[in-house]
Amino acid sequence: MAFEPVYEGENPVDAHLVANFLQANGLHPRVEHDQLWSVAVEVLTTPGVLPTVKVPQVEAETARQLIEQWRNDNSAGEAPGWQCPKCGADNEGCFSLCWQCGHRLTTGDNE
Repeated sequence: MAFEPVYEGENPVDAHLVANFLQANGLHPRVEHDQLWSVAVEVLTTPGVLPTVKVPQVEAETARQLIEQWRNDNSAGEAPGWQCPKCGADNEGCFSLCWQCGHRLTTGDNE
């Protein structure tokens, strides 16, 4: 299966945050080059070695649209966090699935 890059992170945390967002929305991302972060800064500023999020080619356009939507939503301010009604875990507002139990946030939750 061929993977296509859809996001280049500023650091490993940034790349994994985007990958987790895509995964929460049903895609199959992977992060590459996140282990290189401990190498000298000169290497990290070289194109092609920053932490990169890739998805299967068939998911690339959807991933780009989700990332753009996420950027637009977050540019107006952070989405409010939510507490999972199933397990009680606190979740960031950008996620629609609970990080702990996988419960999908619905419109009736947290009202």
